[in-house]
Amino acid sequence: MEKQLPIIVLVPVFAVVNVIAAAIVPHAREPVLPGIMLGVLAGESGLIAIWAVIGPQPWMSRFLITQGLAIGLYLAFLFGLTIAGHGPPAKVIVVAVLVFPLVLLCVQLPVWIAKIAMGWRLVGAGSEDPAPSMSPRQFGIEHLLGATTVVAVAMGLASLGLQILSETGGTTGAWTDLLWTCLGLSLWGAFAMLPCIWAALVARNRAVGAVIIGVYTVLPMVTLFVLSPFSGPPMSLGRFLFLQIFHAATMLVLMGGLHYAKFWGFELLRPDDGEYRITQQQQQEPAAAPAASSDLEEQ
Repeated sequence: MEKQLPIIVLVPVFAVVNVIAAAIVPHAREPVLPGIMLGVLAGESGLIAIWAVIGPQPWMSRFLITQGLAIGLYLAFLFGLTIAGHGPPAKVIVVAVLVFPLVLLCVQLPVWIAKIAMGWRLVGAGSEDPAPSMSPRQFGIEHLLGATTVVAVAMGLASLGLQILSETGGTTGAWTDLLWTCLGLSLWGAFAMLPCIWAALVARNRAVGAVIIGVYTVLPMVTLFVLSPFSGPPMSLGRFLFLQIFHAATMLVLMGGLHYAKFWGFELLRPDDGEYRITQQQQQEPAAAPAASSDLEEQ
């Protein structure tokens, strides 16, 4: 718990930011402040999703903790909206809470694919078990059953929420909208979170990673703005500024949060890292020592 205290400290900070953002954004008439505030909200959501996938705790513990954090921060945002006089009806709040597990799983999906493919695992400095005895790339039947159960429960809760939201009883249209939203969130996760994980935790040269992320933050929105006249009405300057500021704020929060974790001793281990292989050898040596001593006794 002491090793994770610096990470826990971020939770009340994010909660206060959510309250302030919800109280300010509805009354803002220029794109700068809403872009910053909503970008911060997206960035903190990305950090929660990253921790849910590659955090040091057991998977189910991470899932439950991050679900609770996401719902808690959402309630803080609703509190800010209520202060600003824009609080949603109670039914909308209940539906959002029921849909949250499925939405958060969709945000996590790109990071899960990267974790399974590359064996990513975030550990704290001085951890007694920095690398498991089984490679993180191995995906056993117990993991498959656990993942299937979690997805089924998440979809069941989402279905219940959509039934509550629908006054006519039909949820086909609502499911279509929700699935398109989940697909968009998964694409956003791949677009925003994976580059930040690489730049902050994987790249050997911090300066190179920072430069690449800087270019990556500016170039897509500028390209979208330049090409917009060829695909329809030109993008307005206000909309461009909002999207650019939103994207920059999101990337800044993601990079800042990952570097903050790295500053406090958390690091990303992969099976191909030399440190991982050394740790594996150290774990195997104590088991090999008794076998060697027994052979000597027999001789």
